[in-house]
Amino acid sequence: MVVLALAEHDPARARKLADASVARGGTGTADVFAPLTLRLLGDNDAARAAARRLRDRAPRLPWRHEWYRNLLEYECGSLSAEGLLQLTGASRMNRSEAHFHVALTCLGAGDRAGAREHFQKSADPSGAVFFSEWHWSRVFLARMDQDAQWPRWIRTSGSENAERSAESHQAN
Repeated sequence: MVVLALAEHDPARARKLADASVARGGTGTADVFAPLTLRLLGDNDAARAAARRLRDRAPRLPWRHEWYRNLLEYECGSLSAEGLLQLTGASRMNRSEAHFHVALTCLGAGDRAGAREHFQKSADPSGAVFFSEWHWSRVFLARMDQDAQWPRWIRTSGSENAERSAESHQAN
């Protein structure tokens, strides 16, 4: 999330860092999170493409009963937000992570209201308080509270963008 610190002051450098992270070409669980930096920069298309390249490398994602494979399928656009949330089951960890990923997808599309909704669900006090997604959700919510237009480097094109976000939100 160093990209976040750079994005507000030097978006071009933040993009270079995000691209370098994605280009690293790993195949582990941590690599599922690399596309999130592109979403944070407002480039959901590049995030999906990066996730698909990762999937093509046949990553080993055995942790938590293949949960990270579900996250990867969502990041690729092969699984809808609703489908991902249904797969969380009773796991507070999975639920927090799922809402965090969906929130960043909304944010990347310029849908701040949708992002806020999912960040709030990810940061639920009864949730996975020891997970970084829980903490990052709280950070992003605090930043959104400080500035209603945050992140300013992601444009909102009004209702057209919100409709597109809602469609990808449901049929990602």
